[in-house]
Amino acid sequence: MAECKRSEIGQKAYWEFIKALEKVDQVEKGWNEVALESCEDEPLVSRYVERLRERAERSADNVILKGLDRPAIRFGTFKYLTSKREEHFDSSATVMSCATLALYAYNIWSQYTGILRITDDNMIKNRWIDINLLDLLWLYFCWKECFLLSVPVSLVIIGVLLAFVTAALSPAVIIAKHMYKNVNWNTILLSHVIPAIQDILYLTAFSVLNLSTSWRMIVIAVQIFQKSVNPSLKDFSVVLTTISNLIFDMVIVMLLEQQDKPSASGQLPSILISMGRLLIVLNSQHMVLDDICDVLRDINENRLNKFELALSLVKLQERLLDDDIQYNFVEHFYTGTNVPFIPDTDNVDRNRLEVKSE
Repeated sequence: MAECKRSEIGQKAYWEFIKALEKVDQVEKGWNEVALESCEDEPLVSRYVERLRERAERSADNVILKGLDRPAIRFGTFKYLTSKREEHFDSSATVMSCATLALYAYNIWSQYTGILRITDDNMIKNRWIDINLLDLLWLYFCWKECFLLSVPVSLVIIGVLLAFVTAALSPAVIIAKHMYKNVNWNTILLSHVIPAIQDILYLTAFSVLNLSTSWRMIVIAVQIFQKSVNPSLKDFSVVLTTISNLIFDMVIVMLLEQQDKPSASGQLPSILISMGRLLIVLNSQHMVLDDICDVLRDINENRLNKFELALSLVKLQERLLDDDIQYNFVEHFYTGTNVPFIPDTDNVDRNRLEVKSE
């Protein structure tokens, strides 16, 4: 993660925001000596939570509340603004990650033993092709789990297919260049064609990796080793791994039942584990997205004050990112009208536009 240097006004905004976070127990007290020296007020957590609860219990349709100097907020916003600060290393999440490692290992073992119980059979056999059932199952199992081999092979296959498509379209491109001579084809190539090819290659590698249970186990093990285990919306990628395991287990069960093998029931625990994991992840992420939508609706309707808006952005970063929060964005709350809303199209002296602290 890149470390950004703070300007003079940015440093002032940073420390004021840290002091405000300490008052409501949203940053670790005493995490920095300067923060300790700069904050002399006691936390007002109970009053802060009670005020937000009162606003959340009112109708969210009424922007201005009678008897209150602040608008109503939605319950999802209340949950975000009063949730505990996210720890870099969450003990409960670590226990769940260790359990997930064990379940993933069981999935791989169950699929391996399930393939061993299947009787070989010719699926496609003619003068040119001879494909056995077990060969196909072992091929997919190895392709799914041996990602160090499957990812580069998949990229090579996609690259060859793209080369064939390019060769097939080259005559049409030559004709188009002669018909539309005023078109800047180099710009089209750099701004459209190459980014599209990069997206296809990235999607291919991402798909192969997320189908692999062994890759997911390595990711979880690295997180535990680095003590960077905490819930994140990026955990949604485990859905792809779970669906992959679920479909493969169901295929194995179907083949065992067709062969009248009594051992088909041996795959049921693996299927139930995948189903439970899938339901838990999907429902938990759905709840998270609902809360995020509530926060964004309240931001869109201007229901939050400056501190609540900044804290909402912090909570969103905690939920969506694995990086440490630097709070550098609060500088924009201090610049005021001295820094106008202008796109980055001209060479503007940033220091000249900054508000000079007194």
